[in-house]
Amino acid sequence: MYNKKKWIHRLLCVGLLLIGYPLKADGALVGPFLIDSAETAEPKDFALSVNPQLFIKQGNFDEEGNRQALGGNDRWLQFYTLFKPVYGVFNDFEISLDLPVQYSWATQTDRSSDGGGVGDIALNGKYRFFKNGEEWFKPAMALTARIKFPTGKYEGLSESKLGTDRTGTGSYDYLIGLNVSKALENWALHFNLLYGWSSDATIDGVRTKQGNLWNYNLGAEFSIHKNFSVLLELVGVEQGKIEENGLALDRSELRSLSIVPALGWQMNEKTFLIVGCSISLLGKNAEYGVAPTLLLNYNF
Repeated sequence: MYNKKKWIHRLLCVGLLLIGYPLKADGALVGPFLIDSAETAEPKDFALSVNPQLFIKQGNFDEEGNRQALGGNDRWLQFYTLFKPVYGVFNDFEISLDLPVQYSWATQTDRSSDGGGVGDIALNGKYRFFKNGEEWFKPAMALTARIKFPTGKYEGLSESKLGTDRTGTGSYDYLIGLNVSKALENWALHFNLLYGWSSDATIDGVRTKQGNLWNYNLGAEFSIHKNFSVLLELVGVEQGKIEENGLALDRSELRSLSIVPALGWQMNEKTFLIVGCSISLLGKNAEYGVAPTLLLNYNF
């Protein structure tokens, strides 16, 4: 445990050094990475982002937040890719789609399996009601809304698949939130606060309801070159207990906090690339691991 804390401390120190270095640099900003900004696409502008990541599970956080590593031969890998088309409808308003595809590999003791498919598709809307001003105390602010549809597989799962064939939750999920962004010449800050809830879903004959959740994100980006920038983001989730047939399940509330260092590259006027890694810091009744991640965005 001491070595892990020491490693996390060193990572945070490197991140702070990276943040402090480029304050006098002059270059392009391409972020944020995994979190959202308050900015919106211009009217009739269209962009497509592709966001693949490989989650390498190392274990689980228990009820007290302690890490419980996977067994000696146990493995869980998930390759997840999110395709996101974005369209500017009119001034200060955009819509987008989340189109996820995933494939997982699992090993438990002497059993192995794999599977995947299309996940739950979501429709997003964002309205910017304050634009970013030149003064530091005038950030951009936007309201966001999201509805997720139960298009992924969530029932009739095969026990031999070890959970790799699950790609959805079976419920309609709703999310509303506030995005705040502040950008100047060579740095940007982003903050998200979102609240979500779910409809009831009948899964293999059991009426199930996911717990309501809060999602809070914070990110910073600084330019280090005319084409490169460094990013550091924190992604947090708090979710209530799952209910089955109206009864709350013990040990089903969830908490997680991850740190995401990344490097951004403005390839040309229309394309940028961000490469980073999500690392689990804290949690409760949640998985932990690392997830090397990439974001490729093209503006048509």
